[in-house]
Amino acid sequence: MLQKVLVLTVAAFSLNAFAAELIIDKPISVLALNGSAFSERKVQLEPGVHQLVARYSHQLADTGNKKKRIQSEVKVFDVVVTNEETIRLNAPRYNRYSQAEYAFANDQIEWVMQDQNGAALEFTTEFIPGRPGLLPYSDIERVVEDYNKKHSIVVDEVKGIMTENSQFVVDASNSVASGSPTLDSTKHHFLQLSDEDKKAFKKWLVDVD
Repeated sequence: MLQKVLVLTVAAFSLNAFAAELIIDKPISVLALNGSAFSERKVQLEPGVHQLVARYSHQLADTGNKKKRIQSEVKVFDVVVTNEETIRLNAPRYNRYSQAEYAFANDQIEWVMQDQNGAALEFTTEFIPGRPGLLPYSDIERVVEDYNKKHSIVVDEVKGIMTENSQFVVDASNSVASGSPTLDSTKHHFLQLSDEDKKAFKKWLVDVD
């Protein structure tokens, strides 16, 4: 019975019915997604935690109402996707260059992430340093690679952030005591698998089907 539940839940997960559309506000310049260079403002994301690298970059009125571009530090965002249909990452609104300059200097950028109903979503963000040289973010994939190595983060281009050495253990003897796995719990565990473990698990599904 446990095996059948696992087959059904993983099969349902693979249908990609739970993908959410991430929409990124215009003042935000996207640099990378899940370790790869990326610049689009809309993307479909599967359930999991996705790594987005971006910065505020926009022209604002300066002295004499002349337009001047201002850029924030480059930030890495952890975007959590569960059962949302739409996720929006919005930038703060500034009327003048001096407002943004003050906010950036004091690390007071009020990023906002919301679902399709306008409800606030939790997320984390922090500064991601560039590489030495005149153009520290020109090789953004190398920048992200360095950051992830330093923080022991493993990222799959599609699935997002993974956990190293994670295991998906099925113990039939404990199936009654622990209860049948839910779709959400099975999806969660599957997302934590390494590529090698995923292949082994898929092979096991074929064998028991």
